[in-house]
Amino acid sequence: MKVAVVGIGGWGKNHLRVASLLRGEDLVDVVYAVDIDEGRLRWAEKAYGAVPVRGVENAANIDVDAAVVATPTTLHAAHASLFFPEASRRLWRSRLRQLYRRLTNC
Repeated sequence: MKVAVVGIGGWGKNHLRVASLLRGEDLVDVVYAVDIDEGRLRWAEKAYGAVPVRGVENAANIDVDAAVVATPTTLHAAHASLFFPEASRRLWRSRLRQLYRRLTNC
């Protein structure tokens, strides 16, 4: 399996570590680290052997089976849709449904 971790900041570092551990268990073949910060990408490559990809616009061209989006919440939909356009729409419909139920007490 090929996994991309988008955003190698706070939570992204944890996701990257876990994805790398899964590679050690032969559950993941390739881990891509996607970020705009060159320093974080160098760290991810050195610390975990991740394949660095600068910016989500470049990540849109890589073939992945799974993606962890660990960027600011306001960017989740846009970043997720680059990898899985249909899944992103389903995710947002689900989130809107949950919000509606919470607001209407249904």
